[in-house]
Amino acid sequence: MILRARSYLLLIFSLLSFTAFTQENYQEGYIVRSVADTVRGQIDFRDWAINPGHIAFENGQGSKTVYSPEDITCFAVGGSIYRTYTVKLYPYAKDASMLADTYSTAAPHDSTVFLRFVTGGKMNLYCYLDREDITYLFIQQRGQQPEPLQLRTSAVDNSDGTTLMSTQEIYKGQLGVLMGDCPATAKRIKNLTYTEQAMEKLIFSYNNCGKDTVEHQNAGGFNGQAVHIMPLAGFVHTSLRGGGSLDQGMEWPGYNTVSGGVGILAILPRARQQFAFFADLLYRHLNVRSNALNEGYGNSETLQFNYNQAQLDILFRYRYPTGSRFRPFVNLGVSNTLIFSNKSNLDYYDPSTNSHIIDPPFFVEGGMKNYSVGIVSGIGVEAGRFNVEARLETTDGLSTVTSENVTPTNFYLLVGFSF
Repeated sequence: MILRARSYLLLIFSLLSFTAFTQENYQEGYIVRSVADTVRGQIDFRDWAINPGHIAFENGQGSKTVYSPEDITCFAVGGSIYRTYTVKLYPYAKDASMLADTYSTAAPHDSTVFLRFVTGGKMNLYCYLDREDITYLFIQQRGQQPEPLQLRTSAVDNSDGTTLMSTQEIYKGQLGVLMGDCPATAKRIKNLTYTEQAMEKLIFSYNNCGKDTVEHQNAGGFNGQAVHIMPLAGFVHTSLRGGGSLDQGMEWPGYNTVSGGVGILAILPRARQQFAFFADLLYRHLNVRSNALNEGYGNSETLQFNYNQAQLDILFRYRYPTGSRFRPFVNLGVSNTLIFSNKSNLDYYDPSTNSHIIDPPFFVEGGMKNYSVGIVSGIGVEAGRFNVEARLETTDGLSTVTSENVTPTNFYLLVGFSF
């Protein structure tokens, strides 16, 4: 069962990745062709991991045009702003294993690219991530061209014949000169790492001269949030199917009840916010009694399940990359169910004595599981802050007795509200 589930997961993830790569995702945006020429329309937004080399723009009249950095001065879409500049790139190695790479030791060169705006004010910060997964950071003072923050690496031969990497953090000296008028920020440069996140905090602090908070843009969800708390409530229908000797005639009616709990949606960055993890903790009750299973001479058995359960679901979510208010999604993952307050029993009736003998479920003490796992799949839609989902769960059964088992199948209809 586990191998089959893994195969399904691999197949679905592959299909989702291929779909994400090929789908168009036109969202509202604009391009700037010159100082007085701003055109609004729709841009095929890919939530680019690397800075795009071109964009596809639709002007609202059905005409699509592909623009490169040489064609426009700026564009904005999906909460991000990209501006065209001709800048000098200083290639460097991320670690010692890259020192043999010709690219990492290439000479500085000029390139016309789309720089992504990170944060701004008295001093702006831009980021450029190329196809070699190298991050270049640029600062810009008002009215000036962006200046590259330089990180240089080179190979140094060690006395034992090994090759080490020498790193020159030139950017620290550059920032020290530029931020000398704000000592509270300048003193943080010494321990600064060459990452977008660290540089963003520093530049924001400088622009506010000493403040130690940062305003993030386009984190990936409602109001810029990437993580959402989501109360959940809904309806559950449970059907039970017996196996072994229980399959010879013992049946349970469908059971309907309510369920509620709380979920956490964590939207992954980039990839047009298509992928997320969703975890929820749900509570519900089950109380259902089987028909009488006759054993001859009027003897009969009925098996009643009466318990509470807490269920932890861990799901992978694919969100359709649409820019509209309604965003369909699919979930796939596993459930972990803990049974408590268990009053389930097996009722054996002997008509000759008109007596009932109450035994543990599945004939033996400890025959019923306290913990079970299952496979969960679902489909739904995000409508603003509301989530509506239809979900199907199948489990590995309630019994520890291999010859006797009862397998629940649960259908959920859940509504959530994101915070």
